[in-house]
Amino acid sequence: MTLATHAVVGAALAAALPNHPLLGGLFAFVSHFMLDALPHWDYAILSASANPDAPAKLSLDRLFLLDLVRIGSDALLGLVVAGAVFFNSPVWFLGATFAILPDFLQFVYSKYPKGLVAQLQAFHRWVHTSHRLEGRVVVGVASQLGLVALVILLSR
Repeated sequence: MTLATHAVVGAALAAALPNHPLLGGLFAFVSHFMLDALPHWDYAILSASANPDAPAKLSLDRLFLLDLVRIGSDALLGLVVAGAVFFNSPVWFLGATFAILPDFLQFVYSKYPKGLVAQLQAFHRWVHTSHRLEGRVVVGVASQLGLVALVILLSR
């Protein structure tokens, strides 16, 4: 799933539990793994420096910077949509952030593959679907837009 999808779903979960922010954050964090278990489309990570499956020394080359812009734009889009939809909830940002945290921790794992982050990465790989919509960008984007729309409608 894209970070934008994770962020909106996480914000919705946290917004549903405004009086229990830690529980909402936990649900948002767990939702990341549940969504990754569904068949979905992801954009490719181009640089070895940003790819958790190809741990490499951090290299600030052109591909890494391109990945940084793409990943950052994806996360920012999710935060903007989540903020626009759930702005009345004091905990939307917590939920959105916790929902995208597992992918950030994959990057941490690629640089420091030890301890709890290594165990979390093993779980993340295990739960992640092997049925990806590779090359099916339109279907992949449309399905995630549909999921986001459904989550927003159900949260109203």
